[in-house]
Amino acid sequence: MSSRRPVPVVVWLQTVKHFRSDRALAVARANSRCLSTRHDRLAPHDDRRSTGSVAASSCDYRYPLPSPSPSVDFGDDRIAVRGKKTSEILRSWFVYKLFTSDFVVDNSLKLFSLAKRLMGKRLRDRLVKATVFGHFIGGESEEDMVSCAKKLASNNISSAWNYSVESDSSAVVKTEQEMREKENMFNRHNQHYLKSFELSAKHNNAGNKTRFAAIKLTAIVDTLLLRKLNSMVTASNQVFHSLSSSPTTEDPLGRAVSLELLKEKFPTVFKDTYRTSKSKTLNVVEWTGNLSLAENASRYAEILKGQGDNLATLSDLELEQLNGFVHRLRDMGECACSEGVRVLVDAEQTYYQEAINHMAVHHLARRYNTGPAPVFYNTLQTYLRKSYDDLRIHLASTSHYGVKSGIKIVGDKTNCIIIILCT
Repeated sequence: MSSRRPVPVVVWLQTVKHFRSDRALAVARANSRCLSTRHDRLAPHDDRRSTGSVAASSCDYRYPLPSPSPSVDFGDDRIAVRGKKTSEILRSWFVYKLFTSDFVVDNSLKLFSLAKRLMGKRLRDRLVKATVFGHFIGGESEEDMVSCAKKLASNNISSAWNYSVESDSSAVVKTEQEMREKENMFNRHNQHYLKSFELSAKHNNAGNKTRFAAIKLTAIVDTLLLRKLNSMVTASNQVFHSLSSSPTTEDPLGRAVSLELLKEKFPTVFKDTYRTSKSKTLNVVEWTGNLSLAENASRYAEILKGQGDNLATLSDLELEQLNGFVHRLRDMGECACSEGVRVLVDAEQTYYQEAINHMAVHHLARRYNTGPAPVFYNTLQTYLRKSYDDLRIHLASTSHYGVKSGIKIVGDKTNCIIIILCT
């Protein structure tokens, strides 16, 4: 192994338990590399606790981190191709040229179906595995992934482990039996994520002790429930906006609601704040902190009263699903802390994203980013107009809770670089 110090480059390793050719192009469009801009040295866990009703979880990293690596000259092509065969370099060039075509990207599924009719399923699958799938995916099994990670490590490249699974189901859960079957599936997915954390800790042998893994929340929760939670968060934000003293301001942190007005409208929801707050107003961060979906989902019934019973309340089945979701998140948090792994929470469809942001910041970061370096990183999509406001609210929220902020910033399809920020 080279004696050179590891460069701060993290390459995605994605694993697919069973290869499905009809999803390979969709997987291939995912970001394939991320750059870590900072490696914080970890010290023993301090005793800071987040404020509010959620008790912070003690999170001690298992391994210390090294001093920051020297800066990398990304104009040096040798870094990108070190350890690659000529055939792999040619394949990379082919895949890059393929996905610079808007026609190919926009019609990928249609082209897949056409290839099946012209070539047959077996030949098409072999072609995809040899090109697109082989370029982006680290392996289909633990053995494949470990082999890929070791190969990267031999060239001083660290790896980020990503069990690639997600859901976008429209099937309504009507019975307890159906819910149990789905919950069992989500639990299996969660076990794969926990295994990926352990593998990241065990096989990240590039000399760089910063370990990364990635998760998708749609893999561990019913997506119809997630969509409803998204609607609840969005509607509650609209209520805050309508009650704020400056509803016309474009600055989300410049809005505030009078506590006297809140006492009149919602006498029980913010009762702890009424008793302890030294301020006469409540800002958007404090508002959201009192409406944690993981801890206080029942408070939405009063906040959203009159906006439809279906939106304002969760059924018994939905509450049980939400509890299972929260338990799986906490299993992830405990495992990530135990293994010393930093977890990137992927962004997903817009009709889930507000709920994902809420859980990533107001539950996971609030509970587990209590040490000297963040454990959970939320994703900000810079191609969205609201991304700047989301960034400011994210930083204000973690500052309010007294925890570290971890942010993954992604660009659009013309800029797939991912920047990891820690504050």
